[in-house]
Amino acid sequence: TRTKEMATTVTWVNQVKRAIQENKEDVRSKWMQFSTVGTDGRPANRTLVFRGFFQDEPTLQFITDKRTAKIEELTQNPYVELHAYYPEGREQFRFNGECKVVSSENNQDLETERHKQFQDLSPATRAQFLWPKSDQDDQSHVNTKELSLESANPLLAKAYENFVLLQVTPSWVDHLELKPFPNRRTIYELHAHVWESKKGYP
Repeated sequence: TRTKEMATTVTWVNQVKRAIQENKEDVRSKWMQFSTVGTDGRPANRTLVFRGFFQDEPTLQFITDKRTAKIEELTQNPYVELHAYYPEGREQFRFNGECKVVSSENNQDLETERHKQFQDLSPATRAQFLWPKSDQDDQSHVNTKELSLESANPLLAKAYENFVLLQVTPSWVDHLELKPFPNRRTIYELHAHVWESKKGYP
């Protein structure tokens, strides 16, 4: 049995928000595994911090450094798969879709959101975008306190240049609930801007 809903009122979005709220005492509730296709054609996976949904849209947001390998991978192939697990309810989510790279060079129409995400970071986190590219680049002089938004430090602009916002818009979501017996699995698929859900099976 399939049910349909418009993209602006997506059940799986509310399910993710609820799961995060139920697991808010666990720092890992904001972690998601972010898988790309490597430039060699092999899977590439890492853990990123989930930065929330973009406005009221079913689009998941993350941040990264433009110098990382994932940017080259996403330029070559923008399709990704994400994974999240919430132990409180023993729930797993998998998201499959396309990732948009928002940087100083790309998707300038989303610059306001990129700037907001950068402002929300702590000075210490902003300083991470000045990490050296190699052992020869000494950045030991960087004082994280100087990367506060109130500072006029030119390094702040350099950190922002390296700062990238990633927006993942899924077209397929798998929600697995392991706590009930029998387990419940719901598959959500996007067709012509309308989400359809159906019962899934192992």
